[in-house]
Amino acid sequence: MVPYPTISAVDANLNLDLDANIANLNLTASPSGSIIAETYTMVNGFATFNNIVFTDTENDVTLVVTGNSLSGTSDPFDIHGPLLIINEQNFDTATNWLYSSDTAFFGTVSDWGNPIGYFGEIALADASPINNPLFDTQIFGENDLNDGTNTFAVLTFANTDISDYTNVRIEFDWQVVGYITNSNDVQYRTAINGASFTNNWTTVFEGSDGLIDDMGRVKIPIAEDVNSISFQIRLRNSHPDGYSGFDNFRIVSEFNGLIYTNAEGWVNNIEPDETTGAFDALVIDGNYNVSGDVQLNNLIVNEDATTTIGFGQSMTLASDLMNRGTIELNSISNNYSSLIVNGSVENDIIYNRFVNQLAAPGTTSGDNDLISPPVTNASQTFLAFRTANPDLAQGTIGGQPAFLFGPFDNETNSYVIYTPADDSEILESGIGYRTASDTPSGSTFEFSGSVLTGIKSIPISQGSSSIFNLIGNPYPSYVTLSGFLASNNSEFEAETSGIYGYNGNASPANHYTIWNQAYSDMHPNAKIAPGQGFYVSSKPEGGTITFDPSMRINGTSDDFIAGRSSSEQNLAFVKLRLSKDSDSYSTDLYFNNNASLSMDNGYDTAMFGSTTPSFALYSHLVENNTGKDMAVQTVSFTDLNNVTIPLGVNLTQGEQATISITEEIVPDDATIILEDNVTNTFTNLRDGDYTFTPSTTLTETGRFYIHMSRESLSTTENMLNGLEIYTKSNPKTITIKGQLDSNTTFNLYDIQGRLVSSQALTTKSTQQTIDVSNLTSGVYVVQLQNTTGNRTQKVILR
Repeated sequence: MVPYPTISAVDANLNLDLDANIANLNLTASPSGSIIAETYTMVNGFATFNNIVFTDTENDVTLVVTGNSLSGTSDPFDIHGPLLIINEQNFDTATNWLYSSDTAFFGTVSDWGNPIGYFGEIALADASPINNPLFDTQIFGENDLNDGTNTFAVLTFANTDISDYTNVRIEFDWQVVGYITNSNDVQYRTAINGASFTNNWTTVFEGSDGLIDDMGRVKIPIAEDVNSISFQIRLRNSHPDGYSGFDNFRIVSEFNGLIYTNAEGWVNNIEPDETTGAFDALVIDGNYNVSGDVQLNNLIVNEDATTTIGFGQSMTLASDLMNRGTIELNSISNNYSSLIVNGSVENDIIYNRFVNQLAAPGTTSGDNDLISPPVTNASQTFLAFRTANPDLAQGTIGGQPAFLFGPFDNETNSYVIYTPADDSEILESGIGYRTASDTPSGSTFEFSGSVLTGIKSIPISQGSSSIFNLIGNPYPSYVTLSGFLASNNSEFEAETSGIYGYNGNASPANHYTIWNQAYSDMHPNAKIAPGQGFYVSSKPEGGTITFDPSMRINGTSDDFIAGRSSSEQNLAFVKLRLSKDSDSYSTDLYFNNNASLSMDNGYDTAMFGSTTPSFALYSHLVENNTGKDMAVQTVSFTDLNNVTIPLGVNLTQGEQATISITEEIVPDDATIILEDNVTNTFTNLRDGDYTFTPSTTLTETGRFYIHMSRESLSTTENMLNGLEIYTKSNPKTITIKGQLDSNTTFNLYDIQGRLVSSQALTTKSTQQTIDVSNLTSGVYVVQLQNTTGNRTQKVILR
């Protein structure tokens, strides 16, 4: 509470009693609920109450002092909310409110009180007789300003935006000594909403009024419709023994909202939660730990205060974040914190983002990670980052220090490895980086910087060695997968549409989880974690990835590990796994009426990279198959009634492996039959796994098929449905892949129904190729006929 209240002991003649030295003066208030009780000491008949703390607003409060044969009661006054400092200039610790002078500063400390005089900032200790108790270490002082003239010196304080505040006023403290003539004056004026100053000066001290010395605090209320304000103060003094001092210029707002203090916690036990979205909150001091999903309008964190958002907790601000202290977000390996700000953000925050442990040579106990700065700015250089994170994995290359940190280069299909030569590189928002911790089980890396609240656009391209780009979530919050794909599906290369997320799988061949439109439809609540890096492909001409604030959402899920949450009808899903020893590889099959048996952009997604690993499981398209190995394939939900999907297995000769279902969301009456046409076996994978040992190395489709049906599958039905039929453009051929159970005739018809090619197919080969280089590009129909039945399929020659 300033100015500080005081009490004096007087004798019977109302003179100050200098002999009154009283300890343990008790200071309370009436009503008493709003003040923290304190004791004080009177020395030489005088005591200053310089540690009064009120914990709530109150009207008609009186201070009550009691002690050894002494008592006193103040006049009533009102306690308003805490003051928020919007801008301040105290010439010492707070100098954000910039000012200028139309008169040059002059004088040295030795000139104060001497003929030259002084005008400028000065230490209070050197400015006697100026001694206002409200002044602090450094002030703005003046002595004998106008040596022979009578002009004003004007200080102008910069225009300040106050549009986000209510109950605003300007305050400053002042003192004059020896202002005895008409030419000794102090005045001020304001200008609002960017307008120029007018001549409407208000007098603080008038030298001709008869007073010589005076001091005080000026409070200037500002109308609620004012969005910005500028301030000027002017003075003149032509007397050598005239002095003036000024301090604590500030724009403040009376706070009316939820208040947290270290001593009391949340005032009146009203703690922010999901129902407090219309309230402002102020953290005065101490550490506020966010609990649950907190909703607020504005949050103000004072200089001596900290707000911590722990893993699994979140905060959403409808308006602004004013951080004058510390704001820190934390995470663990499978749980993250989230912050969404819909207005502006003042100053930097810290996000401690979990990062995987580096794998030791020859082990699978840890692995690298793909991350993206959840907060950053121009100060977040690689040097600043590695200095803040000594657990960043590092070593030497060619005898020179090197760090496991850097972006992906699709021109070389490799990661950049940062060295001290890269210390000036700024960590970019929206860019992904490969990194790892050298701490067992991983650790958190500290990112410090600005909170992104707007749109982030990231250019992507096809490099000479890879079509993939490593990007990442630029927000300190989750983003919805559905929103991200809706904005960016058109920017991806058609056959690799979706995001490829690193999943930390111990098997190097199966490091990536693919989330495409089929996954999003099945998991409408899927989220991309804060600071998560991932790959996307680029269309041939290049594209632009857009992160929009509307995508932001709170959440707690792991990166690329989401629950099965779809409640939509006509959606189904099967995850198949190929496993051997400690390795495994998975492929996904979706059933969604937005998809067909052919290539569907966003729903069918190819394997990561240009080469399928030597141990892998994948599928080929049912129709218009080009031989592309698909990591994710989607067909129509109605195809569950009867569809055969070619399954590809890459496996070394003599290795035993098992095909199984690891996850499924399919109707109860659906059958999932795995056909092995080499052993002529059919296994219902819903009843059990299938284990086999190939006698030759497998590198393609043709041996295994998945038959989906809502009816029982007969092993004597048309086996032609299990064959793959696809085209290649160079050379122009049609391929028939799969085991024939009897001699079969291949017929090819053009779109007018004319037979343009015919050929006998043999049972001795599982892959047969027909040369159609003599045919023009266009649509044709393949017909296969044998004793078990017929099959027709449309193909496109290019």
